[in-house]
Amino acid sequence: MDTTQLRIGEIAKIVGVSQRTIRYYEEEGLIKPASVISTGMRLYTEKEVSRLRFINRLRLLGLSIESIKITLGVDKPKPSCKKEAMQRSLNALEVAQQKIEEQVELFNKLKKDNEVALASVKQCVDCLKTSCEDCPQKKHLP
Repeated sequence: MDTTQLRIGEIAKIVGVSQRTIRYYEEEGLIKPASVISTGMRLYTEKEVSRLRFINRLRLLGLSIESIKITLGVDKPKPSCKKEAMQRSLNALEVAQQKIEEQVELFNKLKKDNEVALASVKQCVDCLKTSCEDCPQKKHLP
């Protein structure tokens, strides 16, 4: 296992979030640095990078901080065994999968709606009428 330790700025750049976001996630109990040196500098390993990426994905999928806490079992005691830890991971991944499927469904609907509007507006580009008042394509114009 890689034990390279990264500073907060490095982990922020790797994951694509701000240092303030990482500090906020720490305040909320979503992530903890692997270690804090005597100067107060936070250090992180690949384990924290992976967790931060997962949290970031959940946020991008629209989960609230409270939902992420529940999903990750933040307020629960540490798992007592491997099976419990794996069950928590499974639950978190299932929540993420459900949100991904909802987003895919939404994007497919948006894509279909946009394709209809695009085709309608393309017809308007070639239209020789001087007014759009009675045009059925009018509803697709921005």
